[in-house]
Amino acid sequence: MLTEIFTVLHIIAGAFFAMNMIIMQNVTTRIMQMIPPGSLKKDVDNFLEKGWRRVMTVFIILMIITALYMIHANLTMILTHKLYILKAITGSIAIIAVASNHFYFRFAKKKKAKNASEEKRIDTLKKISGILEKTAMYFAVFTALLAIFIKHGGIYL
Repeated sequence: MLTEIFTVLHIIAGAFFAMNMIIMQNVTTRIMQMIPPGSLKKDVDNFLEKGWRRVMTVFIILMIITALYMIHANLTMILTHKLYILKAITGSIAIIAVASNHFYFRFAKKKKAKNASEEKRIDTLKKISGILEKTAMYFAVFTALLAIFIKHGGIYL
């Protein structure tokens, strides 16, 4: 029963995070580029950084905790089949990319942005952040599709 609860929480947190990534990359970024500099842009940026980031932090931590629990609870099953091992590895890569980007690289980027002489390092951090976002999205989607294939593709292990 507890494993099923953790699985559902993991699916909900993952879906919420994926939808947020899509919205932030495809909608919010473009809208922010259209808003002229001023108090409105500062207010929106402030909301995204202080308000929405806290919500995302909760969902990322929830994904990490539920993933660790599911791996711990199903370790013998995971180690018995290559597809489960692949799913655990790809999911781990996605979560590591998400966590490192959310908790470290964005913070480092903001910290460096305050110092104008760090322009080259800011560009490097932006590139790394972009790579981590893409890595997280691709590996998370692959992991989710793999989970669906294992569960519904006629593979009963």
